[in-house]
This record gives sequence, C-alpha cells and structure tokens, in this order.
Amino acid sequence: MLGLDEQGREVLTYLEGEVPDYPTGPQLWSEEVIEEVAHLLRQLHDATVGLDLPDGGWRNGAAAPEGGEVICHNDVAHYNTVFRDGRPVAFIDWDFAAPGPRAWDVAFAAYRFVPLSPDQGAVQLGAVLPVDRPGRLRRFCDTYGLTDRAGLVDIILRRVQAVCDLIVGQAAKGDPFFRRHLAEGHLDGYQRDLVFIQSLRAPLQEALEAGR
Repeated sequence: MLGLDEQGREVLTYLEGEVPDYPTGPQLWSEEVIEEVAHLLRQLHDATVGLDLPDGGWRNGAAAPEGGEVICHNDVAHYNTVFRDGRPVAFIDWDFAAPGPRAWDVAFAAYRFVPLSPDQGAVQLGAVLPVDRPGRLRRFCDTYGLTDRAGLVDIILRRVQAVCDLIVGQAAKGDPFFRRHLAEGHLDGYQRDLVFIQSLRAPLQEALEAGR
C-alpha cells in the first residue's frame, strides 16, 4: 500500500500474476508449491523481526491472542497468493495482519496448503487425492525451518477455531461479509475440519517429530 488518495481510497501497487479461487487447478497443490509457500512465509516473518510494532491499530479477528515476535499475515491461502506460471510469488490481502508467533501463521498456511480437510473438502478445494497430509505438513515445516513443533497440531486446532469464532462474532455484529460466510456454510466446513484434524492428531504429530 502506497497510502491514501484525496478521497480516502487505498493506493496499491500491482503484482502481475493470477490469484486463484477454490477449486484451484491441480497444479497448485504440487510439492514444489507447498515448499515455495513455506519459503515465502519464512521470508516474510524474517523481514519483520525487530520492527518497532505499535501496540494498537491492528484489526481484531484471527490474530494470535498472545501477540508475538513477527508480523503474521493471518490468512495465507491460495486465494491470497499471487501465482505466476503455477508458482507462488507473493501474498496479498493484509487486512488481518498482526503481531504473532511464527507457528500461528505456519499453522493456518499449512492447514490451507496441505490441506487439512477430509477428502470431500479437499476435492472441493481442488486438491488431488490421495493426500499425504502428515508428509505434506512435515514438508511445509521442514522448508519453513520450524524447529519447535511439539504443540503445532494444537496450534492448528486453535487457529481454525479462531476463524470459527471470528465468523460467528462478526456475523452477530451484522458484518455483511461474515453473515454471507455464515449463510454459505463456511462455518460448517471449518467445524468439520476441526473434527478431522483431531482424528489425525497422532499421525500428524508423528510426522512432525520425524522431520525434526
């Protein structure tokens, strides 16, 4: 963002490429994509280390409740990633950016790009079955360089629950965007994924420990 114009509108730079919606093409679920997204996320976090971060002014919602040492994007997913020739090159849509621990952002990005959804949900996203969810989660963390993984599955569960709480809370306040999300069944999808992730806790944790 370059600032505001005389009418209060945001002035933005333009990134050439494509931003997909779900269902994506199958090529956007390759091993190379998951590694490159993890690498981009690590670059983002490293670039924010040591910044003088303001205590307030961040948008409430999916931010980590305890704050943290880096600026998290808080919504890294295909629909917020610019692709060129099928390769991720940048993240967009920073509405929910806020300070948080690295694992908080890793958790949501991995949830989306593995994806940690049951087969029916994964197909709706465009992913190709079968999905090696433990292996892809380990690959994401290995590429990012996340060393403290002991509680990552719990963080993923907390992170997805935070989205559920955000949808319910903002819809109750009358926000039209989140009311539409609620009407379209997005909350049901996140809640379904929570149950599924819980069912995979043991193999996910085993894969994370094997990759350390």
